[in-house]
Amino acid sequence: MTSNELGTHKAKPCNVFVFCPTPVSKGGLCWSNDVWNHSYGECWLKHQAKPDKPEAGAYGPYPAGYRKKHPTTPEKVQWMSGSLASSPVVVDGAALALVTSI
Repeated sequence: MTSNELGTHKAKPCNVFVFCPTPVSKGGLCWSNDVWNHSYGECWLKHQAKPDKPEAGAYGPYPAGYRKKHPTTPEKVQWMSGSLASSPVVVDGAALALVTSI
């Protein structure tokens, strides 16, 4: 990732998001392999070139080897995500219903 200190990069529209849905009653945190505590309600807006075929860095259960290397990792990815695509979204070959259109 590059910075825009020189003002040479144009902003791209946000078309995907990730959201921390873990309620406070269940700890209120979403694990991430960084130094921050990500908490309930945190939402990150992002841009992907193909929002109808979004790429996810992690989903489902974390592999045992990863959890061994990172002992604070929960069993499953806690984050949820979504796409603002104008057509049905395809994830791992499965078409998902379009929930909202803009």
